[in-house]
Amino acid sequence: MIGLLVAFGIVNISVQPPEYLVQLNYNNQFVQKKRDQMDLLIDEWRELTIDQKDIKNRILEESISVAEDLSNVKEKSLNPISKLRKYYYTSYGYFLASDLECDLDQALIYNKKALENGEKTLTFINEIKKNPTDPKFSEIEDDFKKLFSNSIHHLLALIYIVKIKLRPDDNKTEAIKETEVHLNSISSSYKKNNFYKEKKNRYICPFLCIYNPNKANQDNINCSEFSSFEQINFCGNVINKYYINNLKKSGNSRQLAAN
Repeated sequence: MIGLLVAFGIVNISVQPPEYLVQLNYNNQFVQKKRDQMDLLIDEWRELTIDQKDIKNRILEESISVAEDLSNVKEKSLNPISKLRKYYYTSYGYFLASDLECDLDQALIYNKKALENGEKTLTFINEIKKNPTDPKFSEIEDDFKKLFSNSIHHLLALIYIVKIKLRPDDNKTEAIKETEVHLNSISSSYKKNNFYKEKKNRYICPFLCIYNPNKANQDNINCSEFSSFEQINFCGNVINKYYINNLKKSGNSRQLAAN
């Protein structure tokens, strides 16, 4: 009887979704919002120059804020794509912070957090790729998997390069090795479209010119264009001299007089 009354609109029954579904939808949308914020910050960082102090400080502050916001989102409340984005953009936020923070100890803390979340991203995307028939991963398209896999290897390479930048006097063997592992894991098509977006490629091109000139030559990188590293030196410290000295040792000394 109640069913007939409902059907004819005589009785109005409003069915509310369970609370956990409401929370799930909210958190996925929240991650999407933070992703959009971080994408804008990444684009600004790629074009950042050392004379833009106010912009640098704003990017630093906002990157930390987004990374912390994403860190606080509970994983169980996210679908797989949002979970990937949570890890990846948390990692990217802390990476930008490690690059722009002028307090060395704090920058190293951000770099460690970036690495931890980057490794989580890589572990999860590998799990997805290994289990393509798993129902919970069924909506994730192959192109998305490939893009995310390349993107996280790219980011992890950047994180390790900045780690070298922050601690130039440390034993760099492991960081150099890890950087090369991640660079070698990136597809040629991704490199062609995404690899050299950073302004003058402030990290990857110089890294290859310093530590793997043969690879730099294979990738058609003109190392004379990357012998000036003033764009790295956001904090006015001695990092610039360190890179210049390495370039001199590697024989790529053209245009150093400009420094």
